[in-house]
Amino acid sequence: MSQQLFVIRRADQPGSSVAGTSSMDVALGVAADRAAQAPGTIFEVVGPATGTVFLRVRAEDARTILVQEPTSGSGDAWPDPPAWRLLAPLH
Repeated sequence: MSQQLFVIRRADQPGSSVAGTSSMDVALGVAADRAAQAPGTIFEVVGPATGTVFLRVRAEDARTILVQEPTSGSGDAWPDPPAWRLLAPLH
């Protein structure tokens, strides 16, 4: 059985990935690191085989990382998009 590949990409540049891994934990860590380096930029963890966005990660500032888990039913639907949750304050 093949492992799921997760691709990390900028949401504003969906055609190019910044990293790839077979571990969701590693993908989240990479996305959080990239977001901390570029506050305000949204990074997505995507399954390239299906194009499914599993997580979105952004930083309010270099220390506060937020995560959003899109659902298949809501996507980015307004007026009620999925909530951003605090991942961890970085020190």
